[in-house]
Amino acid sequence: MNNRRYSIFIILFLIFCLVAGCSSPDDKKEAFLNRGKALMEEKEYVNAELEFRNAVQIDPEYADAFFMLGQIELKKKILGEPVGCLKKPCGSILPIFRPRSN
Repeated sequence: MNNRRYSIFIILFLIFCLVAGCSSPDDKKEAFLNRGKALMEEKEYVNAELEFRNAVQIDPEYADAFFMLGQIELKKKILGEPVGCLKKPCGSILPIFRPRSN
């Protein structure tokens, strides 16, 4: 089990080194998102959360990363945080659903 985690860590580290070297911000945030999703499949929620937060640092309006952060919070069963993380993408993508003032 430890060998598998170690191997996954090494692979992710090498991918990070390759991506971080010469990528655009969009490529970097996609790489963080994809690594986070892979870590979620391995049930490595703490590390996945870090990857999604890295993606959000690059693009504070990155709805996919906020959605995944909300999913992690639901997995961790913290009931206060998921709502905030899941509301962020909706507000930035769907402004037509905001209340209108008369």
